[in-house]
Amino acid sequence: MLFSFYVDLSPLTQKEIADLAGVRPNNISMWKSGETQIPITRIPKLAEILRIDKKRFLLSAFRDYCPGHLNAIEDVFGSLGELDIA
Repeated sequence: MLFSFYVDLSPLTQKEIADLAGVRPNNISMWKSGETQIPITRIPKLAEILRIDKKRFLLSAFRDYCPGHLNAIEDVFGSLGELDIA
C-alpha cells in the first residue's frame, strides 16, 4: 500500500506524522497496517506531510478501498491513469 511505503520512507516518526495530520498516533498505525481505511478527507493533508502526489495518493486509496467507485468514476470521466506504486 502506498501509504505504508511512504510512512516507512519518511524521516518523521508515526507520532510526528499524526501530530501534523491532527490525528492520534494509533490512526497512523491502523492505516499503515490496513486495519482501517484512511478517510478520503485526510488524504490531501497526509499527502502534503509525506510528500506524496495528491492525485496519485487519492487514486491509490480508491483502488485499495473502493475499486467499484473508481470504476464508476472512470466510466463517466474516462481513465484517470495508471499507477506505478511501490
